Order: sequence, then C-alpha cells, then structure tokens
Amino acid sequence: MFHTFYKPLITANGLLSLNISHSKQVTDYGITVVVRRSTSLTSLNISSCTSITDVGLREVGINCNNLQELKISSCHEIDGTGLVAIAEKCRYLIKLDVSKCRKLDNWSIKKIFYECKLIEEVNLSYISKISDDEVRVLAQNCPNLVTFQAVECPCISDESIQAIAMNCTDICL
Repeated sequence: MFHTFYKPLITANGLLSLNISHSKQVTDYGITVVVRRSTSLTSLNISSCTSITDVGLREVGINCNNLQELKISSCHEIDGTGLVAIAEKCRYLIKLDVSKCRKLDNWSIKKIFYECKLIEEVNLSYISKISDDEVRVLAQNCPNLVTFQAVECPCISDESIQAIAMNCTDICL
C-alpha cells in the first residue's frame, strides 16, 4: 500500500537537492561520496557543516556542473580555494550564501562574481573584510542581481550601493 502512494524521485545521476545544514559530523569524505554519485545536483545547503573544508567544496565544483544554489553560511573551515572550482565549473549558479564564512578570502569571492554571471541572489553578511571592490565586481558582472545582503559589512560604502544601482536594475536591497 505504501508503495502506491510514495514514489521517490530517482534520477540517472542521483540527487537534485541536498540540505544537510548543521550536520557538524559530515566531513569532506561524506560530501565527496554524495556529489560523485549525484552529478545532477542543482541545490546544496551545507550551512554550519563545520567539518567540511575547501577539499569537499572543490569536489562539489568538479562534479556538479549544474549547481544553481549554494549555501555555505557559517562554514568556518572554508577559506575560498574550493570556491574557485565552483566558479570555474558551475556557470549556472543563481543563488550564493557565504554569510558568516569568516576565513573566506576576498579573491575567491571576486572569482565567483567574474565567472558566474547568472547570479541573482547573494548573501555576504557578517564577513567583515568584504569591501567595495568585491561588490563592484559583483555589480559589473552579474546584471541579473535581484537580492543583495551585506549585513554587518563595515568596509562597504556608498560606492557599493552606487555600483549596484547603476548595473543591477532589478535589485531589492
């Protein structure tokens, strides 16, 4: 009887969406096993998975070229080298949440904004070193931006707001 009501979504390439946020014991190994079997993954939420590093994030980029949504908020072991693989391979990225990633290097954020031109939603909140330079790169390369969050980013000034206003006509600040 249960089988007639429940039909799991099975794809040839595994999962389409994975939310394991706050799973503090999931490591690079666990995420690697999943993404190597789920090459059609379009949405990944590993927020607050504090045991996942750039090694795991690199595997996501290499294996999941159709990724559209990435949430890595509060992943304190990610410094940005894994984001380079995301930037180079995941050109369909639309939503990005890197808020509270305190080790994240600015160059990796710029790389994402240079390469992933379809981005519509970005959350950079609580990253104190984010500056006008990163926001300018975002505004110039991602004209489809509709949502921008940068709460508690003390290095952002009027210059950032002007760049977004001039380049992203559909923005909701």
